[in-house]
Amino acid sequence: MTGALNQDALDQLFNDARTHNVWLDKPVEEDFLRAVWDLTKMGPTSANCSPARIVFVVSAEAKERLKPSLIEGNVDKTMAAPVTAIIGSDQKFHDHLPELFPHADAKSWFEGNEPLIQTTAFRNATLQGAYFILAARALGLDCGPMSGFDNDAVDEIFFAEEATFKQNINLTNEQLSVIKMELKYQVCKESCIGEEYYVVFDLKENEVKLLQNYDEFQAYGATAEKSSTAEKEEAIFFCGCKHTKTPPYCDGSHKFL
Repeated sequence: MTGALNQDALDQLFNDARTHNVWLDKPVEEDFLRAVWDLTKMGPTSANCSPARIVFVVSAEAKERLKPSLIEGNVDKTMAAPVTAIIGSDQKFHDHLPELFPHADAKSWFEGNEPLIQTTAFRNATLQGAYFILAARALGLDCGPMSGFDNDAVDEIFFAEEATFKQNINLTNEQLSVIKMELKYQVCKESCIGEEYYVVFDLKENEVKLLQNYDEFQAYGATAEKSSTAEKEEAIFFCGCKHTKTPPYCDGSHKFL
């Protein structure tokens, strides 16, 4: 048994702490947020499952993406906050149990049992959300836990993990002369932001063009006498954190950063 915290620490964590709705106009640095997470992840969870995944919404662009999913009464305070932390849960947390809980075959407890996965992930990620608040308070931050948002919308914006490539290949006069590729992906750093670009490989001109205008993309090469289109859709995961063991593809290492 360890010694009790002094009264000042208890007051900071519990007695004098409040649910805040207004904020100082001061940024919270990334290193500070990492320190909050480093404390949070040490809090106990059942079988050390640690399913919480946190997205920090910091930039103006990320806040604008979050805004439509909020109820009216939560918009102003969320837009004014220097950081909004979205607490999510990893539904594949059990894939990491051989590392996090190595003294038993805990992964097998969950495989194929979706109800157990969902309840365990929800319960323990919620618990970690409480640890997160205490960690933030311990480091001197004010917190305002908040409901009042569209869960499905937030999941779609910030927790979608697939990047879909839709390729349109034009064949002209029986020879490959133009390749068109519609590229849709997400960039995940402080938040996940969807992007969409249109790429044209002009093999006759020996050049590549990156277009952001869909009409221009559609019109490119439209004057060819003959054309046919082949489409292929495929989900591909690329690594953006540089910690993958299977470059250039993602192996899930980012979930532990």
